Amino acid sequence: MDSGTGLEFRPLEFTSSEKSLICDVCTGSISPYIIRPFQREIFDIIDNLLHPGAGIHRSLFQPNLFGSPLIRNLEHGMKIASSGRGPK
Repeated sequence: MDSGTGLEFRPLEFTSSEKSLICDVCTGSISPYIIRPFQREIFDIIDNLLHPGAGIHRSLFQPNLFGSPLIRNLEHGMKIASSGRGPK
């Protein structure tokens, strides 16, 4: 496929799927072509595979419907400490 940019696109076929991935092969190494809206999401997926524990830490700080789990636990701990009760 000619892109007009100097990139050389070719579909990369997978044996485990009927789908293919468009890759740039102009440099001799295969580089998947990912459109900009998906680049961050793809990076996060691959990065989480390399650092699986990081997602756990990140989820402690991301607020959800019930607030941040870490902040909620800290607030609960402060209430226990200020009441003079220790953990059971």
